Amino acid sequence: MLRRFLDEGIGLFQYLTRHLKSAFDAATITLGPPEPQRQLCHDALTYLGDLSRYKETLLSRTPDWDIPREYYLQAHLVSPADGKPQSQLGLLASNSKNDLEVVYRYCLSLAATASFSPARANLQNYLLSQRSQTM
Repeated sequence: MLRRFLDEGIGLFQYLTRHLKSAFDAATITLGPPEPQRQLCHDALTYLGDLSRYKETLLSRTPDWDIPREYYLQAHLVSPADGKPQSQLGLLASNSKNDLEVVYRYCLSLAATASFSPARANLQNYLLSQRSQTM
């Protein structure tokens, strides 16, 4: 049931992003479509990353973070001023135990024009967990 729900959600957002990209072509999406279309494409790509991450987390014995990572990177390219995709990439890096990338991604998220406020708490929690592991 959960797999079906995630697959249907992923299919919906893939259809939406394909439709947006065909309407404005990939170069236009990156370089400057009207703001509502840019935001819709950004959100759809971020949701695709989230759903793909949930699927890997919940349904895979050995999660592969490449698919959600790719969606978050595409979302960042569409709207670099939004910090949420960078924060989500920080979360993926923490799953992979890549300390430097975790800090880097969360800092990029916080430095973005539209910073993603949960990134601050996520970074603090990650650093505290790393500190407690070394003690």
